[in-house]
Amino acid sequence: MHPPPPVRRPSHRPIRLARTPRFAHAFTLLALVACTSSTPREGATTDAASEAGTPSAAAATTSATTSATTSSGDVASAPAASAAGLPDSLRRMVVYKDPNCGCCAKWVQHVRAAGFTVEVRDTSSLEPVKMQHGIARDLESCHTATVGRYVVEGHVPVADIVRMLTERPDVTGLAVPGMPVGSPGMEQGSIKDPYDVIAFDRTGKKQVYAKH
Repeated sequence: MHPPPPVRRPSHRPIRLARTPRFAHAFTLLALVACTSSTPREGATTDAASEAGTPSAAAATTSATTSATTSSGDVASAPAASAAGLPDSLRRMVVYKDPNCGCCAKWVQHVRAAGFTVEVRDTSSLEPVKMQHGIARDLESCHTATVGRYVVEGHVPVADIVRMLTERPDVTGLAVPGMPVGSPGMEQGSIKDPYDVIAFDRTGKKQVYAKH
């Protein structure tokens, strides 16, 4: 009588998990609610901001931040600075964002209100954009903008952008990591988290450019 054939045991091969995307949307629930608001979708077109009635850069920089109601009824921070004193070449901005990101659209309104001409490029693949512009993972946010030779990552206030374009520091750009509540485009009533604006370059050097 022949012995029974050996039992084949299933091989326990390790399961290969998909690589975590470079730009993981692991933000707080409150931030996600703000970013999925009913703000109308931004088209990928260039919208020249009207300069009529725009205060001078010097006067606007010293003015207090007020509130402005957007077309969707959301309240967004009106900029406490103006791009009116900048050359035309430094007032043209390109913003890369997800087409469904409401807080990104509100930030676009924030910079347009300051006099920037903004071209919105909607894309569901922001990782290549961030890699191209040297944005480290710990600086990432939900949208990326370029203006002049600089990069602006996330909900950076207009006042800091205008200051950078005026002083022209030797940096790659400015970033507000994550989506801090109370930053431009992330308004949640009277709630406001403290946050830093970080100046960075492609070598990995970072320093605090402004505190809010």
